[in-house]
Amino acid sequence: MLNVHKQKPSQSTWIEVIRTVGKYMDIGLTFVVAICGGALGGYWLDAHLKTTPWLFLVGALVGITAGSIIFSQLCSESKACFLISSKYSVLP
Repeated sequence: MLNVHKQKPSQSTWIEVIRTVGKYMDIGLTFVVAICGGALGGYWLDAHLKTTPWLFLVGALVGITAGSIIFSQLCSESKACFLISSKYSVLP
């Protein structure tokens, strides 16, 4: 067998990878937090005002709307999201 030594990536390479991946993790995490925050806020209001499930649904819709707005803003700043959205676009 050949004894091939793999070179470990340098510290600066790992830092660059983490910075790059961090941008995309931020997009997904922000979207999820906005939706969950709206839904949990609506659930809490439903529990206190006895309006189940209406405020939960309103909160979830507000969260989805806020998450979509934040997602589109972050996506417009990112070149990768632009490339992905143009690749899978349904418009000609």
